[in-house]
Amino acid sequence: LHFIVFDTETAHDILKVWDGPVDSNILLKEWSGSALPEDIHSTFNSLTLQFDSDFFISKSGFSIQFSSRCKYRFLRSTPVCAKAQSSGFTCD
Repeated sequence: LHFIVFDTETAHDILKVWDGPVDSNILLKEWSGSALPEDIHSTFNSLTLQFDSDFFISKSGFSIQFSSRCKYRFLRSTPVCAKAQSSGFTCD
């Protein structure tokens, strides 16, 4: 996971990243503020991101890139991300 931009309200807008699913209990890092985070690598085949916001002060947010080193290619008939009714995206 590579961060291109990171600018959130310090202590109120928090991004959490887990190694694998949340129930793995392996929280890799929490970020808040404007310091650009270092790259994150998963030891599982997935990362879980959770963004909590209080909606009071708006900052530019964050932009990320991700890549995968898969041995096999999987095809999927449904989209991975769909535009949510709010201003965000939901992904599975």
